[in-house]
Amino acid sequence: MKKNHSPAYQLLSHVWKHSLAATGHSWERLNNSMRGAMQLAINAGLRFDRDDFAKIYEEFRGGYWFGETGGEGFYSLAVQTGNLSAAQAFESRNGRQPSIADDVDPGCNCSYAHLTGIRKRGRLAVGFVFPWRGHRVKVTSFAVDGTYLTACAYTDGTERKVSKRFRITVADIQADRKQRKQRVQLHDRLLKMDEADKGIIAAFKRRAGITGRTDWEQMPPEKIRALIETLEKERKQAA
Repeated sequence: MKKNHSPAYQLLSHVWKHSLAATGHSWERLNNSMRGAMQLAINAGLRFDRDDFAKIYEEFRGGYWFGETGGEGFYSLAVQTGNLSAAQAFESRNGRQPSIADDVDPGCNCSYAHLTGIRKRGRLAVGFVFPWRGHRVKVTSFAVDGTYLTACAYTDGTERKVSKRFRITVADIQADRKQRKQRVQLHDRLLKMDEADKGIIAAFKRRAGITGRTDWEQMPPEKIRALIETLEKERKQAA
């Protein structure tokens, strides 16, 4: 074995070469063992080289044990457990630019309780939940070419009925982050106006048709700004 192979590759290679020696041949046992070895390598925090997912898939017949989604479960585990080298190796094989969002919920890892909880900013993977344009959405898949992900909002917080489905690109996430920052600044502007005239916020909500947080988060910042400027102009004229 070459000394320059990563620890993760060495583990997978060892399992591939020595599985079944004490039990006799079984494709099912071999495939399950390889899948388990990959999960172990990721969970244990073993280092992966950038080309490891590609090499492992080709050299160890990954088509039989990566799963129908091409190893998305491995990527979710890598991101969830913080094994960045594994996540980057998967991204390299799939030509995927990481989708990094805010307030990401990676779900529960049964092995490592400290990895649960909302992340202020982090990669998205299948099964992860994050806020998107007034909804809490769950990532359900990635495009084969890696250009977008699909995320769904569900009725009444369940996952039995999809209420909205979104195709989201990296550029979309970056644009949404910029818009949310602008909304925060505009909200502060409204609060200051309301300090001088207690009817401003009520007037703004009425004219904008805002009845809840979702309406606010879906309203384009440029429309918010235009309405604020109209209210400011009216207030000056009335003074």
